[in-house]
Amino acid sequence: MFLLALFVSFTTSYPLGNSDLPPSVAQRYEGPMTDAHAHPVERSVEWMLKTVDTYRKAGVEKAIFMDGSAVLQASRLRPSEIIPSIDEGYANRTGTVKHLETSIKQGFKWVGEVALRHWGQGWRIPADDPVAVQIYRLCAKYQIPITIHQDSAEYGGAYEELDRALDLSPDTVFVFHGWWLGGEHLTIWRLEKLIVDHPNLFVELAGELEASPGPPWTEQTFLGGTNRDPFAYPDGRIREEWFSLFEKYPDRFINGFDLFTESAYKFESIKTRVDYWRNLLGQLNQGAAEKIAYKNVEDILAHRVNLTTRAATVAATSAIEGANASIGAALAEGRIEGLDRARSLLLNATRAFESGDYHAALAYAQEAKEIADSAAHPQAYYEARELLLKALDLEKRASAEHFTCPEAQQLIQRAKSAYSLAAAAFVKNDYAATTHHAKTAVRLFEEAFSVEQNYPATLEAQQRQTSSYILIGAISALIIVVAVYTLRRKTRRAGTA
Repeated sequence: MFLLALFVSFTTSYPLGNSDLPPSVAQRYEGPMTDAHAHPVERSVEWMLKTVDTYRKAGVEKAIFMDGSAVLQASRLRPSEIIPSIDEGYANRTGTVKHLETSIKQGFKWVGEVALRHWGQGWRIPADDPVAVQIYRLCAKYQIPITIHQDSAEYGGAYEELDRALDLSPDTVFVFHGWWLGGEHLTIWRLEKLIVDHPNLFVELAGELEASPGPPWTEQTFLGGTNRDPFAYPDGRIREEWFSLFEKYPDRFINGFDLFTESAYKFESIKTRVDYWRNLLGQLNQGAAEKIAYKNVEDILAHRVNLTTRAATVAATSAIEGANASIGAALAEGRIEGLDRARSLLLNATRAFESGDYHAALAYAQEAKEIADSAAHPQAYYEARELLLKALDLEKRASAEHFTCPEAQQLIQRAKSAYSLAAAAFVKNDYAATTHHAKTAVRLFEEAFSVEQNYPATLEAQQRQTSSYILIGAISALIIVVAVYTLRRKTRRAGTA
């Protein structure tokens, strides 16, 4: 129901909120475990039988041993505990193809580890080497998975080579080992893209927690619980980016320890790794934890990995997510004309996906995306935008001029406030409010310009009127003074007489 939930989230609000954060370490995963990557340090049946006893005591039910004939013999004695993988190093030699075919016919159920680009080992084999591609296709012929080591420690184009190799061999089940995170190497985003683009790719977790100074490869250090741990914080909490990947693609990861030294095969060392992974997987949902811990390996061995169906699933998922994104973008931009149709098609796509009809889901989603991408704004949008642009032009003109009239200055401030309200409403796709405020802004700006333009004549008239008032006042005062003076003289004369 994940896709249906994703669709509902877009129809209720956009953009999507943050995904759930990983939970705190509250419980352990207590289900079965398989070590999908083990290198025997002794090529003897006795050593392997003794080692699987140690594995079982530590909590691991099954291991994929990568070696030669001794592994095949040991697996015949313990078929439910030992999976034989033919360890082949020279993927660029034509003789290797024949040797591998013979080995597969003898009973080997896995191929690898095949060293392609491998730092410190002197391997410089491109993942898309023509002979390597023959090996991949041989594996597809016999439905045998292949574990490859491909890293970029000494070659920057390693993952581009892997991309091409996966495209050239779509029917081969690949187990990707040896990848490096950080710096100029693989990024979480690039790793996810490889998963999405290639339904035939499984990502093996072995090796990322093992450190070694290099040849002669007699030492290894477990990085779990340290600052160099890529999967979890030192307190054991799973890192957010890995929580997200494991929850989104639980059927694309397999676990392994990549043990290759005698000390690492001691009970305490194995138990340390088992406890680490049980604590980490316990933070995922039970289904995801089981797939990573052992079920994905079981599905590969039982040939339950249908790559054709996976490819259709990946294509449909990508199309649905693309349609979701296009509808969300259209909503954010206010392009709502036709979105009801796009939403209806997207709902049909999610329902088809949930029912297993991936081809119908793909078709519905592609049409939904096309409609959403071409969705237009309503007529009110264009009317509001035209008014807003006119207000913006007047606002720029007002900002470039100097207003001397106090009344015009007040009008400009009111106009700018109205313009700000209009712009804010437009961002929210409220076109009625945009139109109202933009009209107000335009009217106030134009009134301000008119008032300012007429201000000099008005000021001159006011000055003339003031001068007239002063002159009249002065004359009146003079008349009064003269009248008073005349009256006083008359009064004095009358007194003298």
